[in-house]
Amino acid sequence: MPNLPPIMMVKYSLAPLIEDGRDCLVCHDVEGMEWAALEWVEFYYAGSPWQRIIRESDDIFALVENEILKWPPLERITAAGFRVRLNADRRARRLTVRSSMSALGNRDGAGLVIEKWLVKRGFMEIVESDRKSVE
Repeated sequence: MPNLPPIMMVKYSLAPLIEDGRDCLVCHDVEGMEWAALEWVEFYYAGSPWQRIIRESDDIFALVENEILKWPPLERITAAGFRVRLNADRRARRLTVRSSMSALGNRDGAGLVIEKWLVKRGFMEIVESDRKSVE
């Protein structure tokens, strides 16, 4: 059997929202990226009855800083929606990060710029895995 290259696995986290606050939006250190904004956050509470709460704002972090919104435990934060603007784009792109996401596959083009930002801010971790552990 040929020696195949490792598979790149991706794991996502929403911990930077709580740990870094608005600093998780910094992008001046990512070439090709102009800005990032957090548009919404989703919280999920299991049980009976279950509930899903989505908080939207033009400045979610101002809600936290002014104690209008208190972060729940990290396991309750299930998704976050961002708008990101790349230098090469005329309009901002929408990006959703879910804590339960994991991915396998190739990365190219504008996605590499966004991926670099996600990795630098701690929303995404790329892990090499041998093929046997994935298959």
